[in-house]
Amino acid sequence: MSTSAPHCAVVGRGRLGTALTAALRAGGVVVEGPLGRGETPTEAFSLHPLMTVPHGAGPAALHGAAAAVAGSTPRALAAAHALARAAGMRPIEVADPDRVAYHAAASLADGTRALAGARTGEAVAA
Repeated sequence: MSTSAPHCAVVGRGRLGTALTAALRAGGVVVEGPLGRGETPTEAFSLHPLMTVPHGAGPAALHGAAAAVAGSTPRALAAAHALARAAGMRPIEVADPDRVAYHAAASLADGTRALAGARTGEAVAA
């Protein structure tokens, strides 16, 4: 009996797409891509780590990160959950109507960390 590895395509050739592709491959997933925008398959899902991905980040950079997931079908959503776990992330389902709020909250959280870091730096410099 043969088992096949999970497979997917990653759309987005930037830092996130590149890091996500590496993390999924390290988790045993066969990945096509990263593909360019517009090269979207008919059944799609979203998997978005809640973190800043540094340039050149390897697979370990995503380990333990929360990841917002959504899917165009129940099967696509299940795939997003499974792939997030395969890359070492914790999937959190975010419905399409909630995506704007999710991105706004993520931006605010990131800005708060930057502000806290800046204030810590000021305190150390003082």
